Amino acid sequence: MLTARIASDSDIFSGRRRARQIATMLELDDNHATRFATAVSEIARNALQHAGKGKIEFVLARLPQNNAAFLMARVVDEGPGIKDAQQLLSGPANSAHVGIPGSRRLVDEFVIEPRPDGGTIVTLKMALAPRYSRMTPNELKAFIDDLIRRQPTSLIEELEQQNREMMVTLDQLLEHQQQLREQDRRKDEFMAILAHELRNPLAAISNALNLQHHVSGKALPPEQAIIKRQTLQLRRLVDDLLEASRFTLGKLQIRRTPVCVSEIASQAVEACESIFNERSQHFHMSLPREPLWVDADQARLSQALGNLLHNAAKFTPMGGRIHLDIWREGEQVILSVRDNGIGIDPANVSGLFRLFNQGSQVAALPSAGLGIGLSVAENLVRLHEGRIDVLSEGANLGSEFRITLDLIAAPVESQKEPEMPIPSVNDVPSDAASPGGSRILLVDDNMDAARTMAELFNLMGHETATVFDGESAITRFRQWLPEVVVLDIGLPDISGLDVAKAIRSEAGAPQPMLIALTGFSHEAARKAIVEAGFDHYLVKPAMPDELLTLIAARSQSPALS
Repeated sequence: MLTARIASDSDIFSGRRRARQIATMLELDDNHATRFATAVSEIARNALQHAGKGKIEFVLARLPQNNAAFLMARVVDEGPGIKDAQQLLSGPANSAHVGIPGSRRLVDEFVIEPRPDGGTIVTLKMALAPRYSRMTPNELKAFIDDLIRRQPTSLIEELEQQNREMMVTLDQLLEHQQQLREQDRRKDEFMAILAHELRNPLAAISNALNLQHHVSGKALPPEQAIIKRQTLQLRRLVDDLLEASRFTLGKLQIRRTPVCVSEIASQAVEACESIFNERSQHFHMSLPREPLWVDADQARLSQALGNLLHNAAKFTPMGGRIHLDIWREGEQVILSVRDNGIGIDPANVSGLFRLFNQGSQVAALPSAGLGIGLSVAENLVRLHEGRIDVLSEGANLGSEFRITLDLIAAPVESQKEPEMPIPSVNDVPSDAASPGGSRILLVDDNMDAARTMAELFNLMGHETATVFDGESAITRFRQWLPEVVVLDIGLPDISGLDVAKAIRSEAGAPQPMLIALTGFSHEAARKAIVEAGFDHYLVKPAMPDELLTLIAARSQSPALS
C-alpha cells in the first residue's frame, strides 16, 4: 500500500505520523491508532539503532480462511538480526522507550522473523472492520491515491497531538487504577466465598467415604475408589484454583517427577467423562504407541488438560465431536484437544487466556462459566516450560488447543517414586483415640458433613453432639461442657468467630480445645481465627486422622499462633 524509508530520526517521526494517518483513515479509534503508531515508531527506532537504516511497508491484509482484515506494518532492516527473539519479547521495556516487548503488547499480532540473507523483519498487525476485507481492487486503488495525496501533519502538530494523548492517557490510567483496586477487592471476596462453598460438599463426600471404609474394613469398590481419588485431588487443587492471584505473583508451586503422558491423559479424561455423557458428545482419544515421558506435576498437568477438555465440551453442541490426540514431534510431545463447536472469533484470540475474560461470542451462553479455566491451564502449562497454541478458522468452525511439552528419557523402573497411599481412617495412629474418648461438639451448617464426621468419631470411641448454627452451639456448650469443639466459621446465624469468643468468655466453665474447620483459607481469615481464641485451624475437607491426632494431643500446648 505504501513504503517509507528509515534513515534518520526525522524518518521515525514521519513513519509515526504516516502510521497514525493510515490507521485513522481505516477507522481505528484514537486509542488503537496511537498504539499502532507508537509500535511502528519504536520498531523503526530499533532498526535505525541496530542496522543504520531500513524501511516500513504498510499493507492492507486479509486472512483467506476467514476474510479477517488487518492493517499491517512490516519493518525491514539489514542489520545483524536477533539471536533470541523469545527472550527479547519477554523482557521489560526500557525506561526511555516502549521497546520491542512493549510494542508487542500494543498491537493485536506481533511477529519477528530473521531474514535468510541477514537482518530482521518485524510484522505488526491491527484488526480492522470486516468491510475492509471486501474492498475491490478499484476501491483499494482509490484509497491509496487518497492516502498519497494527503499531506502528513507537521512535526509541531504531531508533538501537540502526542501531548494531548498523554493527558488523556494519564486520566484514563488513574481511572483504570481505581477500577482495578475495586475489582481486586471484589475478586478476593468472590474467591473466599466460592472456596467456602466448594469445600463444604467436598468435606461431606470425604467423610462419607472414610466412614464406609472404616465400617466395612475392606477396600472401597472401584467406583467409590474413583470418587475418593477425585475428591482427594480436588482437595489439593481447589486452594490454587481459587487463589488466582497466586499465578500473577508467581507463588504457585509444582512438584515434578517423571510422568507418562498417557497417565496424564487418562486422569484428565476420567474427570471429564461425566460432561461428555451428559451432552451425548462423541469423544475419541488417540495415544502414541510408545510411552512418552515428561518431567511434570501429574495432577497439575491433568488439571490443565482437563480444563481444555471441559472447555471443549461446554462450547460444543449436544452430540458434537471432541478429540484428544497425542503425538511426538522430535523431542517434544503435542497434546491436542479438538472440537467441532462454536469456534473462536479472531478478535477474541488475543485475550483468550486472561483471567475472567469472556469474549462477546460466549459471554451470553449459559455454559460460559467464570472465565477461569483457560487462564489456569495456560499458567500451569507455562510453569512446565510448555505452551498452549490456539487454532480456529472462526466462529462456528470448531477450535483446537495444543499443549507442547519437552520430553525426557524414560525413568528406570526401580527409581520411580512409589505412589502415595490414599489416607483413610485406618491410617490414624494407634493412640489417636484415647481409651475413654472425648466429648466432642461438632458445629457445621452442612448437615451431611457434620453427621458423617460424628459417626466417624463415635466409631473411634468418642462421644459426639452435632448442631448446625451458632446460637445452638453456644447453648449446647453450656449444657454439655464438651472437651473439644470442632467449629465451622461460616454459619447461617452468627459467625463461628463469635461462637468461639462466647465460649472463651464463659466464666467458670472448663475451656475446651477449639478447632476451626472451615472453607475459608485466606490470610485474613486465619488472622481472625487466631484472634477469636481457636487452638487449631484446618481447611475443609480435613482428613479424619488430622482431627483425631489433634484431639489425642489436646493436653499439649496450642499449635495455632
